[in-house]
Amino acid sequence: MPILSKPYVITDAGRQSEDIDRMFDDVYTEIAELEREQAESLGGGGGEGARGVPGEDGDDSDAGLWGLPVTRSSTSLVDTTNLARLNAVQSFTAANTWTATGNNFDEMLAVDKGLQFPAIQVADAGANVLDDCEKGNWSPVLGGDGGTSGQSYGVQVGRYAKLGQLVCASGAMELTAKGTITGNVEFQGLPFTSLTDANAFAVGTIGRHGLATAFVDLVCTLSANSTAVSIRAKTAAATSPSLLTTTDIGDTSFVYFTIMYRASA
Repeated sequence: MPILSKPYVITDAGRQSEDIDRMFDDVYTEIAELEREQAESLGGGGGEGARGVPGEDGDDSDAGLWGLPVTRSSTSLVDTTNLARLNAVQSFTAANTWTATGNNFDEMLAVDKGLQFPAIQVADAGANVLDDCEKGNWSPVLGGDGGTSGQSYGVQVGRYAKLGQLVCASGAMELTAKGTITGNVEFQGLPFTSLTDANAFAVGTIGRHGLATAFVDLVCTLSANSTAVSIRAKTAAATSPSLLTTTDIGDTSFVYFTIMYRASA
């Protein structure tokens, strides 16, 4: 008969002592059964001549042969290290948290919530490491690379999602007054700075109405190490695209865009 022939899972921290006592009772019972079987196989008869479990037969002289203590208290059979291991053998419940607060096995296995990342990213340069996942809002600005002032909006909303370094950002802006836009027109204030890499060039799509200039095609682009999206447009299919300026924007222009890019971290 194997010792501890049935598994023991301690499921309630409040009953650990009771459960460990029950486990040790079963260990003593199985050891005694093994001793009786051994004695019978050696001709010891029905077990009367068999040596009892230390502490059970009144003769403790054989305790050293078993390598076990004589007493049967819940902690005497294991040292502090092993007791800690026994206490850790529990089924996973809501009380067993994993890494960040709120990430417990019960919720994840039951699909009650997803995997939680820290509020402040712990960046990792490993190519196979997912170190960030988040979503949120941001406030896009329709401004100029030389300056922006005096604007007002009827609509100014932005949304983003970030998985690792991959960012998908969208924004919508409806002006009620364009104010002063100096230089080339941009969508400013992206939630994450783009990767510092001359080859990490991102392109996005634009929708619009109410512009001061009639365009046949518009596209937005994002350069390296930037949080501002440039706007390029064509007035005719055969022409080259040019950057928008303040003369192309009206007081009630409405523009919206989406761009995917790689963030710096």
